[in-house]
Amino acid sequence: RNKQNELLRMMRKKTQSMEEEQDQLNCQL
Repeated sequence: RNKQNELLRMMRKKTQSMEEEQDQLNCQL
């Protein structure tokens, strides 16, 4: 169960950083 929680947290971090990158790209346009 712990490993799954860690995985979920990592995935959430990844999506967050991806969204931030998208925001930066949108700002550049």
